[in-house]
Amino acid sequence: MAMLATRVSFMNEMSRLADGYHLDIQQVSNIIGLDDRIGSSYLQAGWGFGGNTLPTELTKLSQSSQTHSLDMPLLQSVMRINEDQKELIFRKFWQYFDGFIDHKTVMIWGGSYKPKSGRTVGSAIHPLLALLWSYDIRTLIYSDKSQAELATRYGQQSLFQLVVDPYEQLPNTHAIFIVSWSPRDQLDMAKINQQAMPIFDAQNALTRLQIDSLVGDYMGIGRSK
Repeated sequence: MAMLATRVSFMNEMSRLADGYHLDIQQVSNIIGLDDRIGSSYLQAGWGFGGNTLPTELTKLSQSSQTHSLDMPLLQSVMRINEDQKELIFRKFWQYFDGFIDHKTVMIWGGSYKPKSGRTVGSAIHPLLALLWSYDIRTLIYSDKSQAELATRYGQQSLFQLVVDPYEQLPNTHAIFIVSWSPRDQLDMAKINQQAMPIFDAQNALTRLQIDSLVGDYMGIGRSK
């Protein structure tokens, strides 16, 4: 588990370098995956990892090292990178609007820690919501799998609203965030382009063809339009 988490964190660090050079991290991932010694698993950049397995195993390993008074800087870096990665897409949003984000309305697609799951434990949606709400930003959330869990946790928050259609209220929003979107669910690019709003893709869910077809701006993790 520590090895897999390290691979994810390495690619997330490389995605930030890719941003600096205006490269597409998915192309870098594909090239690295061609090496038979490495393979293609756990080489996709994104908002990090959540769920129970990876974080729990890393915590146990860290606790074990502390018990034996062992310094494990690589492991600690992996855990730190993962937590910081969950806030990266918000920082891109803040920078895009030059900090003028107060009182906006945004659409968030997905809330689970991975596509097709209903669980949100460790998902990037939690720090994202906290940051957005600190600027009094209204959040419309489309998450058919995890809506029950999100409603239980945030139902009393006045800035929180679940929606049943990912496109219907786009005219009332200033940006789209993608946290967890299943590749099997086709995005309606025509409806997205009717609004020409920026997309902040924390999962790198859009293909290069879809990105190139966008009327509005696109910010992914180590990817840009």
